[in-house]
Amino acid sequence: GFKKSLSWLWCILFFILAYQLKSNYQIAVLALGVVFILHAIKNHDYWFIAIPIITFVLMLGSNKVITAVYETESGIQINKGLPMVTYVAMGLEPHNSQHRSPGWYDAYTINLFSKYHFNADKTSKVAKEKIKSELNYYMNNPQRAKDFFTKKFISTWTDPTFETVWSAPYAKKPQTKILQNIFQNNRLPWDVKHVAKWYCGLMKPIVAWCNFIVAAILILTAVFVFYRNLKLNSYALFAILYLLGGMIFHLIWETKSQYVIQYIICLIPVAAMFLGKVGSEKDRT
Repeated sequence: GFKKSLSWLWCILFFILAYQLKSNYQIAVLALGVVFILHAIKNHDYWFIAIPIITFVLMLGSNKVITAVYETESGIQINKGLPMVTYVAMGLEPHNSQHRSPGWYDAYTINLFSKYHFNADKTSKVAKEKIKSELNYYMNNPQRAKDFFTKKFISTWTDPTFETVWSAPYAKKPQTKILQNIFQNNRLPWDVKHVAKWYCGLMKPIVAWCNFIVAAILILTAVFVFYRNLKLNSYALFAILYLLGGMIFHLIWETKSQYVIQYIICLIPVAAMFLGKVGSEKDRT
């Protein structure tokens, strides 16, 4: 009916907006596409397959529309921009030039683009050659490959704050000493000794609480999957496919722990489903 059609329109619209904020929300559309294909096969209603296809087309098309608008208003033709393949080349670098964790940002992309005078085709060609070299290196050094991808995975997924403190706005300097310490200095200033004990004591329970929340979400989700014998409803299947897609994506792409918070957030309803099932069974008994 009308309400169902309106729901699909809202779904597509918000996916387009999400894509404009961060292009890797395409992973979510792929996960949704798998769910819809399985639903279409199960119910012999193949119209559902069209929804993720339409969403993909409109997501990618929205970029062309926005570019066309900017070009029309400015009278300047916009170039191709930084090739996305450079992020793969950076994400697979065996040695991070800024001594960060494996696969983390080290300015390789913008430095390469600048080196070739912002020529997207030349930049892309060099990045692809670098990827081939990196893959050959890992194939010839399997232990190094194991260490690299293990450290990359751990550094991406084991920060329960997902760099939310680090990602705080820097434009306006925090006015208090405590906030300056949290957002900028990472050390306690000597002139606030009276709060030192409170501050140091508070950080440990905050970190512990964040760890507990993330661990609880993941454990409850895993238990729900086995509780249902892998027979998941559409949303649970989507959320888990989205998580798996994100894990694979960030093993290849440039990574940071702040990039993966959305995958954990999408698991919250799945964790709640298990608690709801347990609660309803207790009520029946």
